[in-house]
Amino acid sequence: MAQSLTVAVLPFMRGLGPRTVRVELSETHEGASTTSHWRVERAETLRPAPPDEAVEDVLREYRQLHADIFHRYREEMVDSVKLAGAFTLEQVALCVIGGLVGKGLHVAFEALAPTVMRVVTRGGVAGMRWLRTQLVRAGSPNSSGQSSG
Repeated sequence: MAQSLTVAVLPFMRGLGPRTVRVELSETHEGASTTSHWRVERAETLRPAPPDEAVEDVLREYRQLHADIFHRYREEMVDSVKLAGAFTLEQVALCVIGGLVGKGLHVAFEALAPTVMRVVTRGGVAGMRWLRTQLVRAGSPNSSGQSSG
């Protein structure tokens, strides 16, 4: 009996969550015998009654709410990734261009510094005054020498 009951109930154990199984047994007893023979007639899983219409509406709205949240999250994530990619690309471009400009200025300074120093040292004090004047004019926003006011 235990073996036939196990064989009948075993398929109902596969699945998720708790479940209730109804098993109908039948017994046969022969005359003067002291033992009975049991047999599984039928086995079935009892399913809960379906929820009423109001509960179904709430569940449907709840699922729709979460679907909307996931959809909006996915759209915002795509936008955020695009913005982060564009920002990263801009930063890389600024670093590369800034490095090229810096290297160009360094090469230009190395090339021009000896020439400028030769010109300045030949002129002596007058050459130094000229260089100082040029540096002041280059740094001044109003290079014509007129004061604003």
